[in-house]
Amino acid sequence: MQKVFPLSEIKKKRLTPSQRVCQVVVASGILVVDGKVLLIKRGNYNFPDPNSWVLPSGKVEPLETPEEAARREFKEETGISVRVIELLAIENYFYDAKHTRTHIIECLYLVKSVGNDFTIKLDVDHTDYRFASVREIASMASLVAPRKKVIRKVLASKA
Repeated sequence: MQKVFPLSEIKKKRLTPSQRVCQVVVASGILVVDGKVLLIKRGNYNFPDPNSWVLPSGKVEPLETPEEAARREFKEETGISVRVIELLAIENYFYDAKHTRTHIIECLYLVKSVGNDFTIKLDVDHTDYRFASVREIASMASLVAPRKKVIRKVLASKA
């Protein structure tokens, strides 16, 4: 698993001579069902953390708003149509690779399924899904600290 750095820490780390910096805006959806959050498992080839549990999320495409990206990515990755309820947080963190330092700007949204009955149909990039409790999420190394904090807050408000 790659190390994730918060903004405060990355500012202290120097780039290597071969590294370049790129910036990516990501939109993520948090769907709560019966007090648990839907997570999906990345395939074993999926950057940056293969076989890790993550929120349905993805890059914001050109001419797309983060809200539109959250809805699109949720549908693509899970087969579930959602509507965005509210923006919960905007988080910054970084992944360092040999030749690239990637600055992730993540927009985390609370989402609700459109309709009460849904069936999860994962895309080819994901291998499994689960509904995770606060306790389970706390022990998941693949969820970066900013995401965990926002998920805990959401689940606490739904309790």
